[in-house]
Amino acid sequence: MSVGIALLAALLAVPREVPPDVLPLPRIDRQEQRRISALERVRAVEALQNPLPFDVRAVGEAFRRFGRAENDGRSAAAVTLQQELARLAAKARKAQGDAMLLRLRALQTHLFLGSLASWEAGGPVTSDLAELGGSLVRDATRLGWVDRDGRFIMSRIEREVLFRIRWARLADVLDDHPFAPSLTDWRTYYRFLLEHAPRPGDTSAARQQALATLEVVGALEKRDPEYPALLARGVLLYEHGAYAAADRALGAHLLRFPEGPWRLRAQNYLTAARAKSRQGTQLILE
Repeated sequence: MSVGIALLAALLAVPREVPPDVLPLPRIDRQEQRRISALERVRAVEALQNPLPFDVRAVGEAFRRFGRAENDGRSAAAVTLQQELARLAAKARKAQGDAMLLRLRALQTHLFLGSLASWEAGGPVTSDLAELGGSLVRDATRLGWVDRDGRFIMSRIEREVLFRIRWARLADVLDDHPFAPSLTDWRTYYRFLLEHAPRPGDTSAARQQALATLEVVGALEKRDPEYPALLARGVLLYEHGAYAAADRALGAHLLRFPEGPWRLRAQNYLTAARAKSRQGTQLILE
């Protein structure tokens, strides 16, 4: 029995030629996710129960004006309005502190979610949805984030995170505490993008799809030092036919992480990438 177990262990430890079939995704602390969501709901209630100061409301109106311009396709106006939004946000922070702006963001998140739910139920694109979501409905449809029933494939928490990141970016506070997304927020955001990234195909856009997904991996790597970005690059490069580049990325991952939960899978993927690379198959990304 012991000899058989040892033999099986040895066989399992030998790398096999296995094409990459799993893209690593960021780990998410679901408890922390729920804590952040609950805190945002408390802030939204506080904003509903207690009128916000005038200069904070001005930020909210500026956000809406930008969204309307973006929804209408008025790009030049949107640039100017975003700059005005950032200026008003800085002014409100100085006069009122961060707490009031956090309440405004939470309230606008709440209103956005409600308007999106109404649209999913068959309603029109309301003023709230156009002003708070901007071009989101149009962009989400183009990206395949809307199913056949006209519903967003995002969970409620993913929608909240998407809106908070959009709000912070437009108000120019994306890297400013306490508006900067938490690590859990970033992981939630980028996990969704990776799970729903365009897959390789025979279209002329295959190269652009691959490069866009690789950019997501690079952005996530900057926010999450625990994410195995080299392994992810190897998987994506292999999927899109860049076998020599996949070989290098997977080899670099194993040099950096010779042990760990991804070791054997990475070794198998590397073996497959090297086999393909030796065959001289045409590469689309090199």
